Amino acid sequence: MIAALIAIVLAVVALPPLLVRDGPAPASLAPFVDSARAQLRSEAIDGPFFWLPLHLRFSEARCSVDQPGRVALVFDVWRPPYLGTPFAVAMRGSFPSGPADSWGGGFGTGSIFDDDEFIYQMGTNTIPCA
Repeated sequence: MIAALIAIVLAVVALPPLLVRDGPAPASLAPFVDSARAQLRSEAIDGPFFWLPLHLRFSEARCSVDQPGRVALVFDVWRPPYLGTPFAVAMRGSFPSGPADSWGGGFGTGSIFDDDEFIYQMGTNTIPCA
């Protein structure tokens, strides 16, 4: 009984990162996905669920049309109990130049296009980065 419970818990924690892989990143931003993910992980220690395992799946890169040079890397958040798929977004006011560049951002639910912080930082007109 306990072995089955341990196996279920391990499956819930281990399977999402193995089954849910990152989406394709533009070649110009691919080297920065890991540093942006690390920055978001460091911000994920707040809140009541900080102790639950977290998997951030890169889903897309958005570039601002209104404010050229601004870029956002969008991640799907996979954290037990896996209800819905909230998002995390890492943003920069200028195009990254090195892996040590810092990213701002945060977590939300729903759509990035309805998120006040995303709209404030990126503007209302964003396109997929090439």
